[in-house]
Formats: sequence, structure tokens, C-alpha cells
Amino acid sequence: MSMVRWDPFLEMGDMGERVRALLGGGVPAGIATAPVPVDVYETADAYVVHAALPGVRPEDVQVEMRSGELAIRANRVAEVPEGGRALVREVANGEFTRVIGFPAPVDRAGVTAGFTNGRLAIRVPKAEAAKPRTIEVRPEA
Repeated sequence: MSMVRWDPFLEMGDMGERVRALLGGGVPAGIATAPVPVDVYETADAYVVHAALPGVRPEDVQVEMRSGELAIRANRVAEVPEGGRALVREVANGEFTRVIGFPAPVDRAGVTAGFTNGRLAIRVPKAEAAKPRTIEVRPEA
């Protein structure tokens, strides 16, 4: 059994967006309010982000690295069969945006992303200064 460290700061970004919407910041027309669900993992040398984007085509996904933040933008288009009408609509359509901050400096140039079967996988390498360093302990003479 592995333990996952809870990071309250990862959840604060989503909470901030919700508070802005409640206080009149509003949401532009066509922008879905459902967040992009993500899992964020930390390894010794990188952060790994997995985002669930079912029904989204790879060409409708944008990944952008800002200063210390990763922005995921996706667009899901409703596919109602010709002549049909939606009776139940639980899957949000439109543009989705998710911004993820990292607690340590990252190597923006080394970020890679792949998309398979509605799952976006992003690897964000840590900057050299943020990587753990092992110090050799020697016996004193």
C-alpha cells in the first residue's frame, strides 16, 4: 500500500475559481465550470500530471507552461446524432481550463505531454536546484 501526500494548495486553485464565480467574477459564455480532473504525482526528479479528458480529441488539447504553473486547456464538442435531441446531458461540453502550481522550481523546457484514449499525461521535470541531493558521509580521521 502506498501513501499519497495530500497537498491542500493543489485544491486551493479550484476553490479560488469557484469563489470568484460566486462573487460575480462570472464565467465567460461557452466555458464549462466543471474542472478537468487530474492526478498529480511527485517523483525524485519530476512532477507527473494525469488529466482525464474523455471525449476530447488530441487536437483540441493545449498544454502551456507558465512561470511555475501548468495550464491545461481542452475543448469538448457535443456530438448529438443528426435528427436527434439530447434527453440527458451530464457530460459538460465547451472549453475547460485547469491550472496547476508546483511547490518547487521546474524545468520548463523539459516538459513533455502525451495523449492516449482520453488521458493526458504530462511530465514536468524539476529544476536541478529542486532535486534531492545525496551527501556522502565519510568517517573523520
